Amino acid sequence: MHIQGVITGDIVDSTKVESNKRTELLLALKETIADIRQHIGVVEFEIYRGDSFQIIIPDSVNALRIAILIRLGLQRKTPNENIRSQKWDARISLGIGDISFSASSILVSDGEAFRNSGRAFDKLGRNDFLIVNTPWIEINNELEVSTKFADILINSWSYLQIEVIYHYLLRKMTQKELAKVLNLSPQTLNKRIVNAKVEAIEKYIARFEEIIKEKDGVE
Repeated sequence: MHIQGVITGDIVDSTKVESNKRTELLLALKETIADIRQHIGVVEFEIYRGDSFQIIIPDSVNALRIAILIRLGLQRKTPNENIRSQKWDARISLGIGDISFSASSILVSDGEAFRNSGRAFDKLGRNDFLIVNTPWIEINNELEVSTKFADILINSWSYLQIEVIYHYLLRKMTQKELAKVLNLSPQTLNKRIVNAKVEAIEKYIARFEEIIKEKDGVE
């Protein structure tokens, strides 16, 4: 079995976004996908019902990092007038497993990864923005608590922190190199990363990647 990742996502409160901003919102999502394709790897992407989307991630090791980047990509593009009230965001369910049927449209493709993603999405609480569902019960039990903590931490980040963390998780750069790209001093960049407790998110992502590599090797 080749393990892949499927993201089912829904933009939060999209109907409350002013009509003149909806194009910008969808563009933010598409630009995030373009960044992911450039810096991380191939993904398949499709929007449906105007504010929902699905993404296939062939290299599932990167799936959790990509799920988090989707959220940050929307948050960082939130218009200035909305930053204090509500950041743009998405509720995301990441399903892991095989894909037994691939069609020209993601929406009619099928397999374990799609089912795991869809079932988990239906379980998302009103105030939950991230959930992970794999074929392995013991792994789901392990990830449940850490995903809750990661979700809370992501929701606490400020706009300035989000901009730095987005590029930090996206690009394979040292902090010194990234500071130059973002036109920040290395000290300022490091302070934002440390204060946002990004190390905890890195450990969460690293543990997920370790699990997928182990399971893919066994299968």
